[in-house]
Amino acid sequence: MQADELELYKHYVQNNLPTKMSKGSAQRTSIQELATHYDGFLFDGFGTLYNLTVAHPGAALMLQGLRANHKKIRLVTNAASRHPSQLISHLQVLGFDLQEHEVICSGSLLRQANSQFKIQEALHIGRTDALCFLEAAGIQVSTTPREASVILSSSPKDWNHESIAQAEQVLRRPQARLVVLNPDAYAPAIDGSRYPVSGMLAWQLQKKAGCHLFCLGKPFGEIFAQALASMDLEPKRCIMVGDTLGTDIAGAQAAGIDTALILGGNSSEESVADDEAALGVSPNYYLPSTY
Repeated sequence: MQADELELYKHYVQNNLPTKMSKGSAQRTSIQELATHYDGFLFDGFGTLYNLTVAHPGAALMLQGLRANHKKIRLVTNAASRHPSQLISHLQVLGFDLQEHEVICSGSLLRQANSQFKIQEALHIGRTDALCFLEAAGIQVSTTPREASVILSSSPKDWNHESIAQAEQVLRRPQARLVVLNPDAYAPAIDGSRYPVSGMLAWQLQKKAGCHLFCLGKPFGEIFAQALASMDLEPKRCIMVGDTLGTDIAGAQAAGIDTALILGGNSSEESVADDEAALGVSPNYYLPSTY
């Protein structure tokens, strides 16, 4: 785990999550074995089931097997750069048969959150496809918003120096608010490297500008509450499968859900023990990156 990544995830765990994280030795297991113990499976998407345009080996067949065994499946994702229906279309091309009610997306939380934020106008940094979330929340987009509000939705390829400079200017105003729809710090690339994403940019902006930072999605509770409610299952009957200690694992554990960490991508086998010790978070199980 990168030093800045660890700093951000420690902030999430220490300041925002309501329950003490579990510690201990995780068991190595398989999805097939987990299916004998759990009725509901919550999956992270990017890094867990697929990577950009490539499905993880065996992932689609694994989901089919869970369905054949009458398990409930939810994709619980911090992907907030496009509408869930667009994400589903992309995943169908990769071989995943998911329905819209099975996708719980962090961007969709903005509508409910804005009933408290009451943002009417904001600067947006991200893809134009993500504007559907702002529209649903009743937020107008402006490069010079009357309110000191910035909404950040996606990855570095959608940023530029001009938009970041505009964001810093807005966020230095009194009582400024930065809302990040994807709290992830880093994401894995197809070649095995990792790169910073919107959670990290938001963290850097918050430290520079001293603004209020609000995060929607994993590891925070509302996205897990929605997933559980949609399955009508108790937390103890469900398991979260993901590749990131600071979001997938920490957030699910805070919600009372058992966890399985994918080794590879965001959590390498070589560094996972050190990462767990530094963050104070351990999964219940380890899974390989192939199913």
